[in-house]
Amino acid sequence: MANKNPIIRTINNMSPLDLSYMAGLVDGEGNISLSWVGCVGKQNLHPNIAIANSNRDVLEWVLIVVGWGGISTKPRNNPKWKDAYSWRINGHLAIQFAKALLPYLKIKRIQAETLIEFEKTIQLKEFRHKLPPEVRAERERIKAKMTILNMRGKNGNTR
Repeated sequence: MANKNPIIRTINNMSPLDLSYMAGLVDGEGNISLSWVGCVGKQNLHPNIAIANSNRDVLEWVLIVVGWGGISTKPRNNPKWKDAYSWRINGHLAIQFAKALLPYLKIKRIQAETLIEFEKTIQLKEFRHKLPPEVRAERERIKAKMTILNMRGKNGNTR
């Protein structure tokens, strides 16, 4: 059965060429993560995929092809540097995007798999009720795994 969400339909119908190019952008210039959002005591993990670049046109193309997300600008302090731009997709759509990119990712494949693993902890109407302790513990385990995968430097683990 076809998905009723038009954005997910768009993601699921992207061409292999577009997906492979976007996977290259995510592998080289992107980030796949889980972020804590909300106020103290009511925080929850939020899936994210972002691509940063100094060429806004590339990110505009991603926005058009994916059909969702947003582009933000980070002006640089040094006048010799170009402004930086970032496209981001969050929540359930980030998970769907990770699923679509998965066959093409090389460097950030494990992060995408971890984001997809996180989906198994999502429950309907979860924001109306407190998360069961075992679900919260599983989410914290997945977040810790993602944090290790995204570490920079010699101790970073991309595989």
